[in-house]
Amino acid sequence: MPTPFTEFIRQSHANEWQYGKSSTKSKNNAYYSAWEQWNKSKKTPDDNAALLKAIDPEIRSAAYIHTGKDDPLTLSKAQIMALSSLNSYDPEKAELSTYIHSQLQPLKREVRNQAKPIKIPEGAFYEKQKIEQATLELEHELGRPPTDEEISLKTGIPIKRIGNIRKYNTGVSISQFDEQGATPAFSLGDKYNEAWVQLVYDDLNPRDKIIMEHTLGLNGKKVLSNQDLAKKLKITPGAVSQAKARIQKALDEEEKYSPFQ
Repeated sequence: MPTPFTEFIRQSHANEWQYGKSSTKSKNNAYYSAWEQWNKSKKTPDDNAALLKAIDPEIRSAAYIHTGKDDPLTLSKAQIMALSSLNSYDPEKAELSTYIHSQLQPLKREVRNQAKPIKIPEGAFYEKQKIEQATLELEHELGRPPTDEEISLKTGIPIKRIGNIRKYNTGVSISQFDEQGATPAFSLGDKYNEAWVQLVYDDLNPRDKIIMEHTLGLNGKKVLSNQDLAKKLKITPGAVSQAKARIQKALDEEEKYSPFQ
């Protein structure tokens, strides 16, 4: 029995068949106008939301074609992927609808990976989905990757629990970090106690929290190089280095305030 969404896709294809190239051209003109207006904007969360609303039918269509799914998590991932890719869109090379479909092809790989059997407790599995959904929603709302603190507030899942779920799901190891060439600029080792690290983390701004998370691999976060962090946060590698220096300085302040020195 067809779902409302599959019926929507079927009707869309029927309309294109009925009206032919003129319908497709009109659709792409509307998408292009929305993209052009967004490209000239400051690309605030409201600007992003307006663009996503305008091209929503194409994102839904592409996501369903690549995954066979229309659930909220899949659509949220598709929206984030589409929005990230549209900064590089060149209207001289392809129609916007064609471009969106090509940029969402990595969703196929995610579906294949999800199909592999993973032993994970049922409760943790649903919490994992909740964390992923919250991460995508917050990134859309904030216009940047959310911190673990923000994810925890939205989901009600403690930060340590979020970290454990990430580690359980990915099986990340130090050797993987080395292979990726993402060696931390500073490391905890036995030099700092956990309480002090948490105090330093709590005092950081959201951007520096993300840098600290992805440098030390806190809470199961993937360790990233300066270049990857710069790309993720849309800043320069130099700004990442400066943030790491500030964090390192704050970590080193422990000896000054320790009553045991």
